[in-house]
Amino acid sequence: MINIKHVPAPYITFNRDLVLIDQSDDAKDLFKHFQALEEIIDQGSLNKFQRALEANERQDFELVMNTKQAPMALFQCSLSWKDDMYHLICVPKDEDIKRLEGLVQQHSKRLASTNFELLEQKEKLEESLKRIKMLSAPFIRISKTTGVVLFYGEFDRTLIEMNQKEISEQAFNGQFEQILFDFNGIGDLEKDGVDAFYYLIQRLQIMGIHSSVIGLSPKQVFHFNKQGTKLDATFKSNLHDVIYSYLSS
Repeated sequence: MINIKHVPAPYITFNRDLVLIDQSDDAKDLFKHFQALEEIIDQGSLNKFQRALEANERQDFELVMNTKQAPMALFQCSLSWKDDMYHLICVPKDEDIKRLEGLVQQHSKRLASTNFELLEQKEKLEESLKRIKMLSAPFIRISKTTGVVLFYGEFDRTLIEMNQKEISEQAFNGQFEQILFDFNGIGDLEKDGVDAFYYLIQRLQIMGIHSSVIGLSPKQVFHFNKQGTKLDATFKSNLHDVIYSYLSS
């Protein structure tokens, strides 16, 4: 019988009944005292171990085993039959798992850091977009009682909601009687933007301020007509002519 005492690995020999024959010092240090292999193999791995025993050639597989340090530890195992006994070498995979866990943790930290940076960039972008929206509806006084709001960019709910308070306050505090809304700088109209604009016109009407809509394209007029509710405002085609008429009066 070979002497496996000093084999530098957890090395175990056992018979067909799974009864221990011999083991290396490393195996003794690693596993609790046992007489049969079932005592140190986790229940969930017994079927896999049994299939390996039934094979007629060397088998390499993973087993979950009970050790002195942990009730469930993962091992990479090699099993073979020679000299009327089974030979089992068990190499702990804990180091591999720890290494992988370390890599996962590093990746998670990098991901968290990246997400935080993206969040900061997102917040800055949202603030920039908010600022752009607020600059996309400048309010200009063209006479003592008349002001003009020049719309630019995308005509959506955000554009109106970001500016309606400023428009209403300037119109009221400036004692305006009429506000001209110029659409020459607008392309397509979003339905939610038109809905919000209707609300703004109603709000100004309650304050006693009349509204005029200027520079609508035929396509934009179609969007307003689709609302089904008449907009309480006058429609004019050319801002230049309207301003000239107010300045001349």
